[in-house]
Amino acid sequence: MNKKLLCFVLFVLGLASVATKADAQSGLEVGSINAILEDNSLRDAATRYVSVFSYFFPEEATRLGFSAGNNLLNDRSANSDEQAQQALEAVVRDLNLIDISNLSENKKAEYHLLKQTVQSNLWQLQQNRLTKNPLYYAQALDAVYDLLLVPQSNLRTKRLNLLGRVSALPLVAQQAQENLEDVSPHLARLAMEKAYYAYISFDEVAKLITEGPALSNDSNDAPKAEGAVQKAKVAIRQLFDLFKQLSQQESATQDFRLGEDAYAQMLKDTYQITEKSSALGKALEKQFDQAQHELATALEPFALSAEDEEVTVVEDLNEIPFIQRAQKEVEKDAKPKKAQKPEYVPPTANQFYAVATQLESPFTLDDKINEEINKQATAFMTQLVKDKVLPSKMAFKVQPLPAYFAYQQAYKFLPAYNVFFLRVPTGNELAKKEMLKQDFNEPAYKLFISQAVVPGTYYQNSITKSNVKRVFGTPLLANGWETYALNVANNQHYFLTDEEHLFFSFQNYLRAITALLDKRLHTQEITYEEAQNFLVENNGFTPEQAQQLLFSIVANPGKAVSYVLGNQVWEKAAAPYQKKFKNPGQVTTLLLQAGNITPDDLAAELKQLSKNK
Repeated sequence: MNKKLLCFVLFVLGLASVATKADAQSGLEVGSINAILEDNSLRDAATRYVSVFSYFFPEEATRLGFSAGNNLLNDRSANSDEQAQQALEAVVRDLNLIDISNLSENKKAEYHLLKQTVQSNLWQLQQNRLTKNPLYYAQALDAVYDLLLVPQSNLRTKRLNLLGRVSALPLVAQQAQENLEDVSPHLARLAMEKAYYAYISFDEVAKLITEGPALSNDSNDAPKAEGAVQKAKVAIRQLFDLFKQLSQQESATQDFRLGEDAYAQMLKDTYQITEKSSALGKALEKQFDQAQHELATALEPFALSAEDEEVTVVEDLNEIPFIQRAQKEVEKDAKPKKAQKPEYVPPTANQFYAVATQLESPFTLDDKINEEINKQATAFMTQLVKDKVLPSKMAFKVQPLPAYFAYQQAYKFLPAYNVFFLRVPTGNELAKKEMLKQDFNEPAYKLFISQAVVPGTYYQNSITKSNVKRVFGTPLLANGWETYALNVANNQHYFLTDEEHLFFSFQNYLRAITALLDKRLHTQEITYEEAQNFLVENNGFTPEQAQQLLFSIVANPGKAVSYVLGNQVWEKAAAPYQKKFKNPGQVTTLLLQAGNITPDDLAAELKQLSKNK
């Protein structure tokens, strides 16, 4: 590892422990010496891990803020994976030698974060992804476009890094052709879509590499760069053709579903979720039932509105004498009766979409949407700080997504760089208007702001002081914070209208049903077709909406569950302090200070932090 990377590692991890001159003169107690030794061991293990991670996984390292491998792609070979596994197992052995009883609560939290990160890496390596997962090869395309997002003051360096990754794409295509066999058609379909969007967006990358000042003094470099760009585009097309072929294989026996044991291991290693399958299933069913009832309540004002509109007018029916006679007869004969509550009927997604499609955006296509979102988020944050719900203000930096990512997702957040990229309306005029109406009506953008910007993901990451928590934070609490932040916004009356309450309830409903199906699908309780029927026939989704939801489950097993269970971890941890502190802002501040540590460490960390309040 080069000197620059080593210095950056030490800065990011903040694990160095240095004895003061006074300690040296007065003599250290045995406990202090042991603590320093264990801190040093933790620092050494962390440094070794970052070195291993940056070397074997440069694509993922870039996303975490390590720049040494920005010009490289992962080596997708069995030999590389074997070496990576051996190196990571050596880090685990180093961590196992540390006596954590000598570490402070804060250091213990950092120790467990580091260990769970290594375990997650090992789990990924053990999934036969070289032969079974076409998405792993498609992720190389993400890695190329990631460099468009990474802040880089030196444009020449950015172009050279892009050229390095683009030049490696033909090898990725070759390795995919040689390694992939008997893959899940569902995974192949997802990989095919990535390759398609990468291909039609490739001009973004090509122009940045080939246009502008010369990359070096060598006159042959420009033709070489153009040649590399052309070969890369051919490689992307080869990947697309391969993934398309694999998606159409009727003889494929590979099942994307993990199975009960593998799913439980994945939840433990990646998300620190340790509930037994039966208990997890019951918890998710209960959450879905609750979300259904809340959505039904939120839909009631719109059901009444529909009834009001369906009034049949009959001639002379409203003649005043007739009404007066009818009223007297009713008053005479009627006896007081209790109003009967209508029988509960589970709500469906199409009821929500019937309302949602009627809404318009307050913005126009001439507005700079990212700047408007900045303004709205800043105004909401200012109010939350004024109401003492949040501890301090933060500056937001929201930028438009490049086309490749914009085709696939609503936003992309890079925690290491603290930049938020938002999908803004793109395409032809009709497509732009439809996207503006769908994604930027007032309830929709308020949801986005509260869970993704403030007090959600962006704000939490910005205010977290520990670099370890920022770089290696557990996904369970990170994803759970989005849901928790949404509830904070609701409790602070950010959602005012019936439409806004409906969107809030539907978001919770959507998360609950996705989490439930994630568990049922990946434990092989149900098939893909049964899950699709459940969404379409039982819950009113269109086939296209159902497919989009299920593809997110196929690509990211366990992620949907983490939004639900992660929120429950935050709520459980916050409960004692909501009684202790009268000001809700003190509780939120406490949770923000704790950060995305492992759930087992959260209670002890909060207890330690609360002593200073």
